[in-house]
Amino acid sequence: MDKMVKSIIALCALVSIIFSVYFYSENRYAKASDLKKIENRIDYKIVSDQIMSINERLWKIEDRFGDTPKDKTIKEEVRTLKESKELLNKKLEILQEKSINE
Repeated sequence: MDKMVKSIIALCALVSIIFSVYFYSENRYAKASDLKKIENRIDYKIVSDQIMSINERLWKIEDRFGDTPKDKTIKEEVRTLKESKELLNKKLEILQEKSINE
């Protein structure tokens, strides 16, 4: 009888240790869905910062050379900046749709 009580206590202790380790590890480490949300937010922030940087460069060029610059290199720079901005805006829309769907 004494052996049976000891084995029941040992079994209960073992089960409680196993459950405590499981719940500790479950709460200790981030879940994949949480990491994906954070990654999407960081990607969104990076792309929006890039768009703001391009806008600032376009505004500086516009302030310095006017609305229609006459220099070919400046025109080409403005064109490439606008194309980059359009691509980043499309990427930003995709990221917004991703974050809404999740």
